[in-house]
Amino acid sequence: MAAVPKFPELGGFSGSARGSATEQSAVSDPLTESEGLDLVGVFSMVDESAYVWDLVTDTITWETNAASMLGVQSVDLIQTGAGFQTIVAPEHASRRLEIVHAAEKAESHARGYPYRIQYAIRPGGYRSEAHLRLEDQGRIWDGKDGKPNRARGTLRVINERYIEEQRVMFRSDSDELTGQLNRIRLMEAISTAIDRAALTNQSCAFLIAAVNNMAVINETFGFDVGDEVISAVARKIKDKMRGGDVIGRFSSNKFGILIQDCGPGALRVAAERFMKAVRDTNVKTSANQISATISIGGLVIPSQADTVQQTLNFALHALERAKPSASTASWLMSRRPARRPTGGATSQSPMKSSKRLMITACGLCFSRWSMPRPAALTSTNAYCGWKNRTAA
Repeated sequence: MAAVPKFPELGGFSGSARGSATEQSAVSDPLTESEGLDLVGVFSMVDESAYVWDLVTDTITWETNAASMLGVQSVDLIQTGAGFQTIVAPEHASRRLEIVHAAEKAESHARGYPYRIQYAIRPGGYRSEAHLRLEDQGRIWDGKDGKPNRARGTLRVINERYIEEQRVMFRSDSDELTGQLNRIRLMEAISTAIDRAALTNQSCAFLIAAVNNMAVINETFGFDVGDEVISAVARKIKDKMRGGDVIGRFSSNKFGILIQDCGPGALRVAAERFMKAVRDTNVKTSANQISATISIGGLVIPSQADTVQQTLNFALHALERAKPSASTASWLMSRRPARRPTGGATSQSPMKSSKRLMITACGLCFSRWSMPRPAALTSTNAYCGWKNRTAA
């Protein structure tokens, strides 16, 4: 049997001889309340256990409550990865192995490769009627050879009530069609980002991306196919986002994207990255493969907007300027349109009152100009819009 781990970073709870006789007797019954940090008792109360898996020797070292929590006769039956695999339900047998393969392909990191999966086990074997559903969460670290050699994690028993609670939570946070944040949660994320940016003096960016030509797609292929295109575009954008960034469905064919720690230069790069991701690959639908493009309008927070309503209004205004109206893709920058002067000499067209610079690079035409500048605005008060090449 594998030795019981002490998990020093979790407080050294297993095998510890410290504490009074009362405390030590309480450990024998994990559900008995005890003083101090009794993590074995805490794990047992919430049907959890911990493990260390040596991927080289295939040895698994379990916490003391593992056998009782999982319902196996002895921890000896699951002291190896191969042994534990024998009680995993056949339909889920590949899930644990997939995380190891994913870790092999991932870039090595000092904090390890994180994983979180769910699967069912049959403690009495494949023919057993009894089964448990588990949530397995932890990290995998590489060895000196750069290959995964150790995993540490926790197992938690989840029941139908837990699954239903997760579904309710998902539905309250997520858009039903795309699986991204819904509009309510997106507004909350923007408000939090504005407050955080003001507090930390670090800028972030907000973009609105619209799927182009949705009316044509709906009329040609039907609304179900249009929904498939919207969902696919959301996934493509999500795949190109960094950790900590947020995407939510703003309206029927529009998505709000919140990018942390982002200035004007990074905003432009991010917008072009999202447009390229959507443009370069066709969307596979139940009807046909469809070429999709997006237009994007965006701004920097808090220098260009300091309320949720301003953020939405200015991003939508930039999006309107970016929507496809020509055969070339453009990047537009202009001043914040909050209070435009009227009458007199200041009422002349912005395009006539400013110099226009045209730059051509990589098939894109970037257009930049200055709008009439109210006295209260500074040179940083600008918002941006981008548009893709119109689909043929």
